[in-house]
Amino acid sequence: MKTSKLDVAAVKITVARELATGKSQRTIGEEVGLSQSQVSRFASREDVRQLINEEAMRLVKAVPGAVANMRTLVRDNAHNTQDGP
Repeated sequence: MKTSKLDVAAVKITVARELATGKSQRTIGEEVGLSQSQVSRFASREDVRQLINEEAMRLVKAVPGAVANMRTLVRDNAHNTQDGP
């Protein structure tokens, strides 16, 4: 039986995560050594669509914390800049 790179759990998860971020199928395929059509067929599977949706929701939940961290960094940088060298 022929195996695919997509049979490797780490590759499967990586591709699903990248799809959830909106990266193009062509780019993902180039990065993991697959064709765009292989990525497309993979992405259309029900189990993979579920993985993509789960990852997208995880990313959405992370946004408020990321925004808070950025605010802190900007504020700290502004304070450091005002204080001078």
